[in-house]
Amino acid sequence: MRLLRSRSSTEAVAFWGLLILSYLAIYGLSETLGVGYSERLDPATASISFDLNPFLWFPDLILRNNPAANPVPFLLWWVLLAFIVAEVVMVGFRVLRPGPRTRFVRVVGNQKPPPK
Repeated sequence: MRLLRSRSSTEAVAFWGLLILSYLAIYGLSETLGVGYSERLDPATASISFDLNPFLWFPDLILRNNPAANPVPFLLWWVLLAFIVAEVVMVGFRVLRPGPRTRFVRVVGNQKPPPK
């Protein structure tokens, strides 16, 4: 868990920025015709049916509810996906560019730490 915590305010801002941008990208993909859903015309009943992308609309596989009637499970799924994307990018960034190592000195009793 130590690897996932931010070492500076710049990393925290980068994480939240990535989270917001990845959420918006996932939302945009799920609302795009041909990527997030597809329309199918049924000539027998003269109606249009929608086929949802099973990955972007994963809660539909479990709950079988209408996204327009109850969008909360879908929004939570997109937030979870965005969080995973942001964490993976931040961990990858941390592995590629490790920050400065800090030196810890153990002080016993009233002794002063050694000079640097």
